[in-house]
Amino acid sequence: MKKGMIVAGIFLLVLCMRHTFLVSPLKSSQSQDATVRRILDRSEPICDALAPAGASLELAVALVPGTASIRPVWNVQCSDRYGQDLVNVRWNGDTGQLLSAGTQYPLSRGTRIHLTTGLQAKAAARSWLKTLRLMGAAGGWRIACAQYLPAKWIWTVKCVSAGQKARLSLDARSGGLLYVLTDGYTSARP
Repeated sequence: MKKGMIVAGIFLLVLCMRHTFLVSPLKSSQSQDATVRRILDRSEPICDALAPAGASLELAVALVPGTASIRPVWNVQCSDRYGQDLVNVRWNGDTGQLLSAGTQYPLSRGTRIHLTTGLQAKAAARSWLKTLRLMGAAGGWRIACAQYLPAKWIWTVKCVSAGQKARLSLDARSGGLLYVLTDGYTSARP
């Protein structure tokens, strides 16, 4: 449990960091340009799903510094037209696997809980797996368990499939995804 909280804390710290190096179009190769295009194409629906409805979004892609020579990790920062960071998405540059996605936008500030049971949280997690396009990536997913953290108004849902694992944190008030971490996140870090 402590290890999970530490990983979540590290993820949120990384999520809040805004200092990344953008890929320079002058120095990028055609292969890198194609990779950036694929990453943007795959990130756009995720950013649309996690950002506030109707927000005008700007996406910036950056190779995470220090990862290129070991295991490249690509970061996509999604901001609104005012430059406010809304969504962060990370991809494994070798496999194309989604490593993590999360929002910095407060999804709900109300006190009414929409996800009141573990079954509702599991159904919401399954829906988010489809939205994140993880459903077909590794075969059928099994929703292993859902745990409610009442002090934070969050459901943590663990999911497993034949090829990977994921942990989703859902806002209990809205059912919205706060973040997802896949097992590739820890194995892809240098």
